Amino acid sequence: MQVVFHILESQPPEALVGNIAFFVKNNLPSEELKSLEYKFLKKEYEGNFLFRVDLMTSEIFINIVIDREDLCAFAIDCFVVFDISITSRISTYFEVVTVKVIIGDVNDNPPIFPDPEITLFIPENVLKGSSYPIAAAKDLDGGENNSIQSYELVSLAKMFALRVSRNLDGSFALEIVVHKSLDREEKNYYRFFIVAKDGGQPPLSGYVIVNVNITDENDNVPKFSEQIYDISVMENTPVYTSIAAVSATDLDIGANGKLSYRLRVNKRNKLADFFELNQNNGDISVLQDLRYQTGNEFEAIVEAHDQGTPAHFTQSTLRIRILDVGNDHPMVSLSVVIPTSGRIALLQESAQIGTPVAHVYYVDKDQGSDGIVQCQCDPNHFSAKRLQNGRYVIQVNTTLDRETTEHYLVSITCSDGGTPSLSISKGFEIRITDENDNKPSFTKEVYEQYVIENNDIPNKLLRVAAVDRDLNKNAVVHYFLNLMDDSVFKINRNTGDVSLLRSLDREELPEITFKVLAIDEGNPSLTGTADIVIKIIDQNDNSPIFEQESLTMYVNENVQDGTHIGKIEAHDADSFQNGKVQFTMVALNQTVPFVVYSNGLVVSRRSNFGRMDRSYSIPIIAKDGGIPTNTAKTYLNIQVVDTSDKFPALVYMNDKDASITIPFSTNPGSVIGRIISHDSVLDDSQLSYNINSVSPGNIFQIQPTSGEIILKHQPDAPIYNLSVSVKSNGISNLNIIIRVIKYSKSAVNRSGLKISLVTGSFVGICLLFISVTTVIMVCIKRPRNRRFARKGICIQEETRPHNSVAEISFIDDKVAKLCTDSESDGEGDFS
Repeated sequence: MQVVFHILESQPPEALVGNIAFFVKNNLPSEELKSLEYKFLKKEYEGNFLFRVDLMTSEIFINIVIDREDLCAFAIDCFVVFDISITSRISTYFEVVTVKVIIGDVNDNPPIFPDPEITLFIPENVLKGSSYPIAAAKDLDGGENNSIQSYELVSLAKMFALRVSRNLDGSFALEIVVHKSLDREEKNYYRFFIVAKDGGQPPLSGYVIVNVNITDENDNVPKFSEQIYDISVMENTPVYTSIAAVSATDLDIGANGKLSYRLRVNKRNKLADFFELNQNNGDISVLQDLRYQTGNEFEAIVEAHDQGTPAHFTQSTLRIRILDVGNDHPMVSLSVVIPTSGRIALLQESAQIGTPVAHVYYVDKDQGSDGIVQCQCDPNHFSAKRLQNGRYVIQVNTTLDRETTEHYLVSITCSDGGTPSLSISKGFEIRITDENDNKPSFTKEVYEQYVIENNDIPNKLLRVAAVDRDLNKNAVVHYFLNLMDDSVFKINRNTGDVSLLRSLDREELPEITFKVLAIDEGNPSLTGTADIVIKIIDQNDNSPIFEQESLTMYVNENVQDGTHIGKIEAHDADSFQNGKVQFTMVALNQTVPFVVYSNGLVVSRRSNFGRMDRSYSIPIIAKDGGIPTNTAKTYLNIQVVDTSDKFPALVYMNDKDASITIPFSTNPGSVIGRIISHDSVLDDSQLSYNINSVSPGNIFQIQPTSGEIILKHQPDAPIYNLSVSVKSNGISNLNIIIRVIKYSKSAVNRSGLKISLVTGSFVGICLLFISVTTVIMVCIKRPRNRRFARKGICIQEETRPHNSVAEISFIDDKVAKLCTDSESDGEGDFS
């Protein structure tokens, strides 16, 4: 069963909607009808919220005030449907009734526009009949009568009309129509109302305020206040002085009414050369000195332009006369003829004397001396040279140096010959551009650094620095080392940090000197140099080395106490205390008749000794002075010989062995020295020569019969120790030191060594040193008084007189005589 009820919106709560029982009572007995109960079939439903039903009476009441526009929102028909269940308390009767409540509209909402006020911008040149759409109003009420029925434009001015039409969906379309021609300059603003009315009783209405702004169009041409502007100005009027103004107006607004001024001139019209027109306000000001334009009249067209699109302009005539007031200064114009940067002239540092810098032109219309002009230039680095027809040229007068002066303010003053003299000055700035004319300069000429040998690597030694007085790339300096071998040192080309790449050995090279270069980036680049001296500090990293691998000395069995037997030699490659060698004897179980001093001297000690053994082997320790101490050990063999034996006895000059110095370039196979013996008792053929030892290496040989010493191989060490024995009945030993020098053959060449051995009662050694220009032969004799004569170059030691021995050599027509055989203590005489 379906039941329909009709109500109006906005009724108060508890208003009766209808009675369901009225529709079911005809079908049931009265007793059954009284037992019926009425309930909403669904507990949570729209009907439960809007309405309530009486359980016993079946009456439906409004629960809250119902707003149709809120409930149905623009629907044509508005209704609510819900179900009521009917049950009996005395029987099984059950029925569901569908209730439809139709809600009628009440005219309780006026028409409303989307905005209370709208603004339109309409150009003044719009055509009549042009329309501008606006939004229509809304009415929340439904029904044909309660909705919007009409619109009306309310305005005192009849400039606009309202056009109303219906859309297909029944909504309204509104347009504001231009009814008459508009003129912004006459009236630029209109305000009126649009009213919307519904058909309710009573009818309701709403309105919107319409503001119309008439926008400007560029429909007016500017107008000058004068058709001709006639202006007079004194010739002495200062530059930039405002002398007059032109003015125009435009009825338009904004850009359409904003005016700018300009001069229309041609090439023959020079008004713009002397006067300036301010384009914003029309002011006319003096642009140049007018003193040389006396009596001239300038004329030009002046225009006023608006900023509209398209732009409009108007024209007027501008005339300016120059009035004379008396004597004038010279007029000077200056033109720079060298490159410029902005207002600064650029002149190369290398510019030669006489280089033109600027051109000067002067004019003085005065007569006589008043019109004679002289120009001078300042400073004196530049000069003004007169040309023809009132012209000067400013030129370079001295050599320029940017590093001394970089900027010059050059002025030229031109004075006439009047009384008093009138003058005028012009000036400009010159900047001297850099040339790469300064080489980098190191802060020191010599950088000295001490380094301990065996150093850690890498090792930063020092930093060098050079400065370059030039600019920019010309002053950018990079550093380099002038080395053939780059495995020892390196330098950071940017910072100048010098580092060591490997450990140094002072004994190999105690001091290293090389060049450091600073090269700039100029074109061409310039180079500065300095010396780096690396001094290597010694460490005690070398042990003493004995000059001979085996030491053998001979002594007569009846040698006297205190006799010098010989000398032990050892060297240490270190320096100072680290290289100072001292000798000691190692304590033995037996007592020996000899003593070894710290300097290596071996001396006999016969006191408290009887007969000597045939030989002695004495351990010798050589130690240096370093901390900690380094040592070396060898054995000294002393052979005691019978006095009846005959053997060559050898004595060395100044207690040192003989020596030979040869060039590094000496060819293998060359004879580098010769030992010559003389024996008054034995035949020389009975003597034989032998090399005992060579240290280091074995690169020498000796002819056993002639005594010639021959180089077998190219030397590779600086010093060689050569031990030579000469045999007759006995044996004499000779120690020879051979030094190799790395010089060219043009250097002094000591290529010869001649040693004379004299046996028997007269024994000696003669050394012959041969050089390019001088020959010296040294003879060592034994005088009977057994003392050493240290005058001249002969050392004598002999116990008995004997015949003399002399060697004479002739080289380059020069003669060297040996010392004679005098039994006295006389000394050798050289001539």
